[in-house]
Amino acid sequence: MKVLTPDAEHEAPIVRRMVEIVEGWLVRGDTSGSCWKLARGLDAEGHLTRGRRTARQHADAPWDAATVKRILIDPRIAGFACESVYGKRRDGTPSNKIAECRIIRDDSGNPVPACEPIVSPERWYRVQEWFTDRHPGGGDWQSRPSGILSAMKLRYCECGASMTHGGTGAKKHYRCRRRTAKPDQHAGDVTIGSKGIEEYLARRILSMVTAPQVDEGTSTVLANASARYARAQEEESPEVAEERDRLLAERANLRHARQKQHAGGRHERALAEDMRALDARIAELGNSECVELPRSAWVAQDERDPLGPGSWWDQAGRDDKRALFRLFLDRVEVRKAYRHAGQGVTTESRVSVTWAGGIDLDVRL
Repeated sequence: MKVLTPDAEHEAPIVRRMVEIVEGWLVRGDTSGSCWKLARGLDAEGHLTRGRRTARQHADAPWDAATVKRILIDPRIAGFACESVYGKRRDGTPSNKIAECRIIRDDSGNPVPACEPIVSPERWYRVQEWFTDRHPGGGDWQSRPSGILSAMKLRYCECGASMTHGGTGAKKHYRCRRRTAKPDQHAGDVTIGSKGIEEYLARRILSMVTAPQVDEGTSTVLANASARYARAQEEESPEVAEERDRLLAERANLRHARQKQHAGGRHERALAEDMRALDARIAELGNSECVELPRSAWVAQDERDPLGPGSWWDQAGRDDKRALFRLFLDRVEVRKAYRHAGQGVTTESRVSVTWAGGIDLDVRL
């Protein structure tokens, strides 16, 4: 067994500083933060890379975005054991580039400790949430997204690949260009009009927040969205914020365990029950400061079409629309339109939505 010992004198303080910078962006609501910007900040503050500090190899190497991202997504800085998962080249052969640092878990689905954490697991999970929400550090197209759903890590093709935004005018679209057909995957491109899917999602959200009566699943989605909104408004006390971070970390562990199928049968039912209990407590924290969703701002009482001329959606900027989607959506998956190259195929029939908290409202038990 190998026991890891963090470099407490040189490297650990730099890791903590990285996390502090990201947390500062989150507190201020600064959406311009990126791994590239973080790297430039480290250089400006005089933090030395390993090459510069040891002067053995790459003695003149500055910080770069790829190194910053690799450090921040590494579960070992939170004290978790992990294994490196290598990516694949376009021809399907393994590459030497690490695509993911996967947390090693025990039979109960809990992370296996590897060392003393440099930052707490709660803080590390917040940084991962920042990566998910902001999708920084990957290039110019990510720092300047064009579509409302661009660079949010929300929109995926049925094959699991992320979709890019392109086109001009009425022909703007999201597209998956993965052409290599594998079992149960599409052949050729998958394309969907950006305006159609964006307005479809907006209509579902706005109809949800104005519905006079909702079912249990919708109520859970609204509670989770309220909790996210309360957190974004920074109206919670430090104690509430600390408890929320802990609960969200626990929920992430449970969800990961269920996705990786660590459990089955009775254990699976126990995990589902724990998930519901965590959702309920998170919803309570969202209501603890009496912060409610701004329904009246999104949809006027006398307005017939919530997306029509003069509506909030019609006048809102891209950032406000993206903020709305972040509150309510976890994942949007697009299926290929096989009939008449998409002519006459409704957006609803091609889109599957996972709502806030991992809820699928289209499942009927």
